[in-house]
Amino acid sequence: MRLIFLLALLQLLLTPAAVVAAIVWVSKSFLGQLLARDLEQYKQREQRETEQHKKLLEAVQFEQQTRFSWAYQKQADVIAAIYGKLAVAH
Repeated sequence: MRLIFLLALLQLLLTPAAVVAAIVWVSKSFLGQLLARDLEQYKQREQRETEQHKKLLEAVQFEQQTRFSWAYQKQADVIAAIYGKLAVAH
């Protein structure tokens, strides 16, 4: 009698625990796959945005390089003209 009671009590306690454990495991697997997919999409989007920013930065860098090379060339021309005038003055 006591053995049957203990087995029934054990079955009463373990069955819901096993069901809950199975539900938790399935939920964890599902959420893990869902998050992995979202993470992959996020990585791809960030990579695309990074490439766009790199291209924009390269364009701005070329623009600045062109602008300053023109300014440095003009500065060199002015310095050469000033030295030329100094040479003539001496």
